[in-house]
Amino acid sequence: MHRLLGCIAAFVLLLPLARLDAAQAISFDIDARELPRKLLRTRMTFPVQPGTNSFYYPKWIPGIHAPRGPIENLAGLRFSTPDGKTLPWSRDEVELYRFQVEVPAGAYELVAELDYITNQPNSNSSSVDSFGNAFIGTINLNTCVLYPATVTNAAAVRYRASLRLPPGWKHASALTVSDAGETITFAPVTLEVLIDSPIIAGEHLRSHTFKPTGFPPVHYHLNSESAAALQLGDNRLKQFEALAVQGMKLFQTAPFDAYHFLVNASDDFPGMGLEHTASSLNGVPETTFTDDKKWAIYIDVLPHELVHAWCGKWRRPIGMVTGNYHDDNKTGGLWVYEGLTQYLGHLLHVRSGMASPEENLQQLARTISRLQLQKGRQWRPLKDTAVDSWHLRGGSKSWEYLRRRQDYYNEGLFVWLEVDAILRGATNSEKSLDDFCAIFFRHQPGDGLVKAFDYDEVVAELNRLHQFDWDAFFEERVFATQAALPLTAVERLGYRIEYGTTPSDWHKLIEGNSKYADAYESLGIAVRESGEIIDVIPGSPADHAKLAPGQQLAGVNGRKFSLARFREGIADTPTRREIGFLVLKGDLYATVTVPYDAGPKFMKLVRNPDKPDLIGAIFKAK
Repeated sequence: MHRLLGCIAAFVLLLPLARLDAAQAISFDIDARELPRKLLRTRMTFPVQPGTNSFYYPKWIPGIHAPRGPIENLAGLRFSTPDGKTLPWSRDEVELYRFQVEVPAGAYELVAELDYITNQPNSNSSSVDSFGNAFIGTINLNTCVLYPATVTNAAAVRYRASLRLPPGWKHASALTVSDAGETITFAPVTLEVLIDSPIIAGEHLRSHTFKPTGFPPVHYHLNSESAAALQLGDNRLKQFEALAVQGMKLFQTAPFDAYHFLVNASDDFPGMGLEHTASSLNGVPETTFTDDKKWAIYIDVLPHELVHAWCGKWRRPIGMVTGNYHDDNKTGGLWVYEGLTQYLGHLLHVRSGMASPEENLQQLARTISRLQLQKGRQWRPLKDTAVDSWHLRGGSKSWEYLRRRQDYYNEGLFVWLEVDAILRGATNSEKSLDDFCAIFFRHQPGDGLVKAFDYDEVVAELNRLHQFDWDAFFEERVFATQAALPLTAVERLGYRIEYGTTPSDWHKLIEGNSKYADAYESLGIAVRESGEIIDVIPGSPADHAKLAPGQQLAGVNGRKFSLARFREGIADTPTRREIGFLVLKGDLYATVTVPYDAGPKFMKLVRNPDKPDLIGAIFKAK
């Protein structure tokens, strides 16, 4: 009898949601007119039953891989009946994202009003936060929405959103507009689609559309405080079009009806990139579209986020598929979710012409160099950087080559580059990771927004392309600690590693943009323009001399510090056999001598003429 009564009570509690699914949508009114003042206000109307009703603020937002929905920026939360009677609420003292409110007898609707302070992201939330200034704005709907705690399937609850913007502002989003008046009304969508659909807006927003033959259209929506920042030359437009074409040719089917790049070019908003199924939210410096150097450094975020529509959104590791935004995720599969995306995004970056073949080689060499210097692999495997992703993303930058960073990105790239090399080398290039993508990420009519996968499916699909001991390969590369980075990929690709005394153009570009000197491969140190030591490589000459991150170099070989003198000092080491620093350690000045005699060192990839050039084959446009 107790179980029967419990079932009846549960059924009654779910009645409002049942009516909602069948006949109506939650009203969700967004007032963004005060975005220039860094405020965002929303009003929602929920069907409820009298008694205790609970609501969640989104906690696990897809894409940030962390329970860090920016709840700390709530500035007002009010519940009331439709006739205006205020209802008290309380927060769960253990699950801080959950709120409870008592609905009086006879009330079957509940109004929730939420005020949100924008422009204050936490260490994980930049890409899912909301931002505004006098000219442009970004609205991530997870920042200003609640959902009933009874929701177990975000695809079964619908919201009808409306939006009001500052006068003169235009907007862009993957959401469908049903009424474009002063108040913009969107067609009803599920909670899943709502949170998956950010909005950008501004005075100067411009859009460009490309329609690859046989594939859905791709829209580029560009937003900036300055209209001049959005003036694109023909070459930029050709590369945008090529990115759309190459992406579609790689995957062959699409999990969307149209794709929207939402790009803020602003120095006021943080740099960002976040994947969504039918769009991506991207933040680059204001002059990215008009400055060749900025373009070279920052535009690779677009191909990366495009790939995520397939890898990470449509196909997602099973531990990261939940029916709501408060159940915990298991992020151990990020070496596929992000690692494979990092590789394929780099692939499209080159195939689209956004990066040249020479730039590609230089970028790969720099990536491999950094991975080779990573000593943290000796105590934690690559998978653990995925499992503990959000601590690494939000943690200290000090001693990163001892602790490890989010290596599932670039080391994941290197792993999947080697997978591609194995497939091509064993099949005389008849099979490749392109074939894997076309099969593994195939989307068919009627498929939902997400299809989970596990490790066994990845291995099985690779074995269908080529029988190989993939378990042993991934065990060594992903699941086990390592004494050093395995470099067999370089040989398989038809290259070898050499060191020169001159940095590549790509190395110099990165140094110049960030105003620092990178001597990781020689002294084992990198230094800012101010003289601050950024990091130290464990086991390097700088480490043996007891230099540490955060210390300040005040002098080099008896002269006042500058980046030029720092580089000159390293160049003189074959003669001097050492380099001397005046170092400020807290309040203490100390003289530190670093024994070293090898001069500057910079890794490069050099062709091995005895083997096929697989890098050239892999990155060739389709």
